[in-house]
Amino acid sequence: MASIRKNNNKNRESYRILVCVGRDAHNKQLFESTTYHPKSKTPKAIEKEVSQFAQDFEKRVREGNYFSGEKMTFCEFTETW
Repeated sequence: MASIRKNNNKNRESYRILVCVGRDAHNKQLFESTTYHPKSKTPKAIEKEVSQFAQDFEKRVREGNYFSGEKMTFCEFTETW
């Protein structure tokens, strides 16, 4: 289940989406995260939009279709692929 947290920014409303992807050898939880900026204006529409994005993000992470390249070194990339 994805975790959704609202970021308190003065300029723009944004939400941080966290998805647990398992545990490492030291039993520490591993997460993938992203930030989402909703386009809707009303609170109800924003809630629905963020929820849908979180579901899609969690699905991509679980299926292995999410690639977090900016967090990965070239060496890690070559080992993965």
